[in-house]
Amino acid sequence: MISDKDIQLFENIRTLINRNKTFLLIAHVDPDGDCVGSMLSFAALLEKMGKEVGCYIPGGVSEKYKKFSRLESILSEEDINRFKFEAVFVLDTPTLERAGGIITHEKDAVIVNIDHHPTNMRFGSINYIKDKTASTTILVYHFLSFAYSESITPEIADYLYLGIVTDTGCFRFQNTDAEALSVASELIGYGARASEITREFFYMKKFRSVKLLSCVLANLQLFEDGKVAVMELTNSMLDEFNAELEDTEGFIDYAGSIEGVELTAFLREINTKRVRASLRSLGDLDVSSLAERYGGGGHKNAAGLTFDHGLERSRELVIDGFRQILVKL
Repeated sequence: MISDKDIQLFENIRTLINRNKTFLLIAHVDPDGDCVGSMLSFAALLEKMGKEVGCYIPGGVSEKYKKFSRLESILSEEDINRFKFEAVFVLDTPTLERAGGIITHEKDAVIVNIDHHPTNMRFGSINYIKDKTASTTILVYHFLSFAYSESITPEIADYLYLGIVTDTGCFRFQNTDAEALSVASELIGYGARASEITREFFYMKKFRSVKLLSCVLANLQLFEDGKVAVMELTNSMLDEFNAELEDTEGFIDYAGSIEGVELTAFLREINTKRVRASLRSLGDLDVSSLAERYGGGGHKNAAGLTFDHGLERSRELVIDGFRQILVKL
């Protein structure tokens, strides 16, 4: 699980942390629980060590994560230009573009790149990349348990546990392996509030979200002899229920629960000429290649992209792409 190469990386990261005082932590655009958990666990550790820490999330963060008080003081892009940092941690982010393009190789700072995406561009001065690992917070945990095990507080354990349950779908997805379950167990031992985290972030829904879901499900369509399911969300639906995009988190899982469905897509209208698509698959069906074709990315069984087309054309492209994936079986 932990190789000699990993240990050398851990030593390098620990040396970097011990020798420097100012750190910038960066998440990707529209961060999920794994990204947020990775960032906040490092923020808590570094602040506990007396370091100066700044956090940056391009485009802001979902309302549901703002219950974490550490997210109340996120830096703006203007702040970044004034913030004097010696080291940068880019977390759960495969490319610098996904990090908002705020950091370039010309900056006089060491970049530590920790991620589990197979499409990671290894842009860091130090790269700790494991694309078979279920979540980035698992990688963060391995580092912390090696270098600063005595500093893992219940707060940090909560952040790390959030990342695991996010990216394993509360231990339902195919990437739920022995490592994920083992680390989750150890985090509970450190004080992670397992049941509370799961309920707060995955089972508590606003009433408007449930009403919106009923509308989206009413328009769900099946294709390719029931192997493909497509859900769509228009801006008019959002307006009808006074809802926001973050209210749709988890919707795609309902399509994937239909018997016989192997490929699912959730198309969210940004405007009349732009659509955000989330893709999911079962087993060996790889949706990341379809996402990459249109400038997106992700994992084999979960990926995302943005189409520069309206809903109808975006739906056609997704169905055609899914058809090609099924043919390869």
